[in-house]
Amino acid sequence: MTRYLSETISQMRNYCTSPLLHHGLQTSATLWQHPKASRLYRERIQNDAKYYIWDDPYLWRLCNDQVIRRCILDTEINSVLQFCHAAPGGGHYGSTRTAKKVLDCRFYCPTIFRDTYQFIFSCEKCQKARVAISRRHEMPQQPILFCEVFDV
Repeated sequence: MTRYLSETISQMRNYCTSPLLHHGLQTSATLWQHPKASRLYRERIQNDAKYYIWDDPYLWRLCNDQVIRRCILDTEINSVLQFCHAAPGGGHYGSTRTAKKVLDCRFYCPTIFRDTYQFIFSCEKCQKARVAISRRHEMPQQPILFCEVFDV
């Protein structure tokens, strides 16, 4: 049992999973040997682990919207963000829209919105475009009422 857990843990270390589950997977082999670990800690790991499915070679997660998404490897995050943001269909949209595109492609990473924001903040093309047009330079979004002074 411990050998199987250690093999699974070594395979899952590269995935971007929730920090508690990642820490729990690293220590789960020792949890079986140390029954003095708190009951609450074990329950939290079990509750987190029930949303993950290991189907070799990928790790999948059942998300809140009942969609099964593939967990992204730490090394794949930038290439997925590059594809969803700067590919011909990407369009260099903002961080929220790019993150939603990643989720629409059925990928999962718990820090996807933070990673997307950092990725777009480092995109040179987006930063050059945003310097020229800031919020202050935009047209007002409320209608302007025009009236003629001597309109009878």
